[in-house]
Amino acid sequence: MDDLLGNSEAMQKQLTEALHKIQIKEELDGIVVEASGNREITNIQIPASMMNPEEKERLEDNLTVILNRTLQAISKAEQEASTKMMEDLLPGLSNLFGK
Repeated sequence: MDDLLGNSEAMQKQLTEALHKIQIKEELDGIVVEASGNREITNIQIPASMMNPEEKERLEDNLTVILNRTLQAISKAEQEASTKMMEDLLPGLSNLFGK
């Protein structure tokens, strides 16, 4: 049982390391959000033209949209990394799901 838990912990560590290496970049109207696969926003760039008080509502709306897109991209990358790790661990597993 301890061996199984040790393998599980090692796999979780490998997944965390793999996700940290995945870089996500989303853009919308000049706003750029960069993140890692482990759900860490690493950079946000906002064009100077959107810093205008008259553009405040547009900026807020765009930030909401782009951050949600970034989170969706991270979830997809996380799922792909998990699937790859499981396929590497159990090579015949992908045949069970019709791949």
